Amino acid sequence: MEELEGLSRPAVYLLPDSGIRCNVIQPGSIETDMTEAMRSNPLARKMSDKMMNNTILLRRSGKADEIAYTAPFLVGDESSYITGTDIVVDGGWLTAAPYLGNERSNHMLSLLKKEGIRGFFKRSK
Repeated sequence: MEELEGLSRPAVYLLPDSGIRCNVIQPGSIETDMTEAMRSNPLARKMSDKMMNNTILLRRSGKADEIAYTAPFLVGDESSYITGTDIVVDGGWLTAAPYLGNERSNHMLSLLKKEGIRGFFKRSK
């Protein structure tokens, strides 16, 4: 995505006086015709499902429409004060991937919910 950011950042600085806003949509794993071949292979599908279950908060690939719905929002009046940002549409992957695999293996959040924060920290001393 650095390439898109490299193209969009100059526009962010040069175009606002002309009333032009510039944002980047960063899609995650999206179901498309290109990914259908992989999804139709049982072994590849099993590996892909396991990866998504362990690294994507919503536990699934996105759909092309879910990316497409972001664009009308960004060009509409509802986003008139948004410019120079990246809108990440990835089911929570960017936020959670480094931590989620470990969490879903070790169930730390369930311990927090069960014992509360005070109980959790008493236990870890």
